[in-house]
Amino acid sequence: MTRPLTERRSAEFLPDRPLDDSPDSVGEVQLTGRHSPAIIYDKMVDRVIGRRPHDGDLVHIIDGEQKGIGWGLYNVRSGIRVRRLTRRAAQPGKDWWVSRIDDALDFRKRTIPEVVEGRTQVGQKVYGPAYRVIHAEGDGLPGLIVDRYDSTLSVECFSLGLFQRVGPIVEILQEKLGTKHWIVRFDERAARAEGINPQEFRSPNCPDRAMIQEDGVLFMVDFETGHKTGFFCDQRENRKRLTEAAAGKTMLDMCCYTGGFGLVGGRKAAHATLVDLDENAVALAEENAKVNQYFGSRARYRFIQCDVFNYMRQVEAINQKFEVVVLDPPKLIGTRAEFEEGRRKYSDLNSLAMGLVEPGGLLVTNSCSGLMSEEEFLKVLKVASWRSGNEYRVERITGAAIDHPVRVDVPESGYLKAVWLRRTTDEQ
Repeated sequence: MTRPLTERRSAEFLPDRPLDDSPDSVGEVQLTGRHSPAIIYDKMVDRVIGRRPHDGDLVHIIDGEQKGIGWGLYNVRSGIRVRRLTRRAAQPGKDWWVSRIDDALDFRKRTIPEVVEGRTQVGQKVYGPAYRVIHAEGDGLPGLIVDRYDSTLSVECFSLGLFQRVGPIVEILQEKLGTKHWIVRFDERAARAEGINPQEFRSPNCPDRAMIQEDGVLFMVDFETGHKTGFFCDQRENRKRLTEAAAGKTMLDMCCYTGGFGLVGGRKAAHATLVDLDENAVALAEENAKVNQYFGSRARYRFIQCDVFNYMRQVEAINQKFEVVVLDPPKLIGTRAEFEEGRRKYSDLNSLAMGLVEPGGLLVTNSCSGLMSEEEFLKVLKVASWRSGNEYRVERITGAAIDHPVRVDVPESGYLKAVWLRRTTDEQ
């Protein structure tokens, strides 16, 4: 899978709007209410006062009583009119941006030092870590995602205002982290929503791939064919937790992508089957498994390139069961208009998956759709259990790794729900 709709542009054209905005260039936006949410939609804006801001401009936010309640980035072409940066009274300048970045880096050094400093040596080569450096609203930088893969930063923009300033932000991160390369993307869906064309930039001589390590397991990250930033760091803690649960057992990893759950969680399994529709992802998962034979992996792997619906129906037809099943589909609900269709897909996937688990076995089922709440996902699983004819109990519910912090006023930023279900043994 390539990215044909994204325009590849030279690094010299990377947007580099200064982080210090002149007070004369700042507009003022008045809201209809008295509070300033982190995400301000069109209907929440009463009027623009004075100079009409350009798209991407910093604006001062005031409430219905004309009291200052923060600062944000403006875009009239987006359904999100303003993304609030801060509630503080003073206008944010470069020092404010640097402080936000420092806070994000310090948080990761305190909470995941073993990941930030993690290295794995193979022969003469040393491979570095993979973790999320900036998590949008969770780090107070809405519309910006930054993942580190060894010496490369993979950046995704979702906000025009952040995109316009991404050059100086990447420069600050490179200096503080000591990384050598970067990739910046504004993918099709996000760019269209913000009213611009999808674009991609890479530093000179940026590699197409990077080798990273997670808990001693090596993964090749392919920036050309990979999804999102190239790898899914959000599941790191869940993959590690699964390792002992799957030890000595038969395992099925559906929507396996490049093998995260199968290679980390299933490294002690008796046998692991990895399934995904994406041909490139399955090929890379198999390549990753071969690399990790040098670590004495005891699991015997089988890789299948297939639609998971078709695969599960085939397995069901021969009554094959697994002791551990992982279901980690891509986002099935991207907009509110897609909610009902996405909910049906989650229900269909899980009802089939629940029929493939041995009595007493474990199903780890995931939803990364931020618009589907944990409560709604549990309702889907309740219906799926009834449809499958099997009984399950919830052992635990987990989310994304700690380097994906969640803002309490942006609950959808806690997008990942991982529900650990145990099939009961007292069915008819």
